[in-house]
Amino acid sequence: MQVLKAADHRRMPWKNGKGETAEIAVFPEGAGLEDFGWRLSMATVSEPGAFSMFSGIDRVLGIVEGEGLQLSIEGQETVVTLSGEAAAFPGDAAVTSQLLGGPVVDLNLMTRRGRFYGRIERVGGHENCEITANGVATLIVLLAPCNVSSPDGLVPLARLDVVRAEGDETVLVMPCFAALDLFVVRVFNEGEEAGKLPQSFTKP
Repeated sequence: MQVLKAADHRRMPWKNGKGETAEIAVFPEGAGLEDFGWRLSMATVSEPGAFSMFSGIDRVLGIVEGEGLQLSIEGQETVVTLSGEAAAFPGDAAVTSQLLGGPVVDLNLMTRRGRFYGRIERVGGHENCEITANGVATLIVLLAPCNVSSPDGLVPLARLDVVRAEGDETVLVMPCFAALDLFVVRVFNEGEEAGKLPQSFTKP
């Protein structure tokens, strides 16, 4: 198990130069925007506009904070909200966004088409949750403070910290002061069958 603290996420400009991204993890390590196999990041969207184009890349986008976004993907409208499912779309499609309210923070998984594919699942509740790693990578993005188990005991983690589970290990996540609230992000090799994800929930 590897803990990726929110303060350590690498800050870098958007490809179109109109914002900033906090890069959580990338494969291979140190890869740039032109040569990554997969990449997980967070960004603040504070105004409407066009998304950067990424040729040969597929994207999955979830909302971490804020009301949400209305996306126009090649002219087709879809809404992604804090309580709804993540939106999947090609990175080389023409995509524009409108804010449903104020600024939002989004979670963005990008995978190189033909090599990898990914999923983002929202998980929550008042009980402890066991998350078992599978696929190429499993990352747990915390949206509320919690404790996680480790061989050395309990590790307290803050909002927006990330746990990366390795191999087939199981991570026990325990809520602290509020209900459990997190994203489980999984990356698979193309052609690999996805394992069962934890049960999702819809926030009231």
